[in-house]
Amino acid sequence: MIRKITVIGSGNVAWHLSHALHEAGCIIMKVISQREERASALAERLNASHGTSLSDIPECDMVLVSVSDDATRKVMESIDDQHFTTHTCGMLDLDAVERPNIGTFYPLQTFSKDREVEMNEVPFCLEAQDGDKLQDLHALANMISESVHSVSSKQRRTLHLAAVFVSNFVNQLYFEGQRILDANDLDFGMLRPLIGEVAQKAQEMQPFDAQTGPARRQDYGVIKAHMEALNEDTDLAALYSSLTRRIIQAHNPSSNETS
Repeated sequence: MIRKITVIGSGNVAWHLSHALHEAGCIIMKVISQREERASALAERLNASHGTSLSDIPECDMVLVSVSDDATRKVMESIDDQHFTTHTCGMLDLDAVERPNIGTFYPLQTFSKDREVEMNEVPFCLEAQDGDKLQDLHALANMISESVHSVSSKQRRTLHLAAVFVSNFVNQLYFEGQRILDANDLDFGMLRPLIGEVAQKAQEMQPFDAQTGPARRQDYGVIKAHMEALNEDTDLAALYSSLTRRIIQAHNPSSNETS
């Protein structure tokens, strides 16, 4: 059973997970982070101690490493082998870490520190070297979420890749839309009802069936006008052209149009 946890990291994911686990009845023993001020602020909210050294981990049931993806392996391999250590990284294979007694505790969600998340709806993707530890992770995740899954490293990488497309890339497209409107003295708020409807359709329909717009209709006159409007931003024009081509090919596989 996992109840006493040490958290490594003080960023968005660490913030949300440690609070959720604390509220579920777990004891956060310590928060360790190179950013001591942030570690102290998080630890204070959790009635935990804090520090900056990986060599000063208290006795606990699990160490939860929630740092940047690039730093995760190095941090994991720096922790004493006696500790059962898990990470929240989407792309790091379990067998890529050269140490025993490890697992993954990956929440498939975007987190911002000052925005509430319905943690009980967040899918948790779990993996462990040891079957008993995997059961312990399931019991822990079930304390905070109704969506808990045993997922292989390959499956987790695939989920992470897909998540980048539907989250990070989509958000960047929101930003590009905002830039287009700002340049023409228009309010991004006018797009919010459209964004909300598209997001709702994604909850209720398959993306293929939900697709609308000029590329779906093969309305080449509109597409040409859009491309002309983007002629001063070659990168954005290329992105528009590429996405348009993907939509046309998906919905009209026999079409040779690329524009």
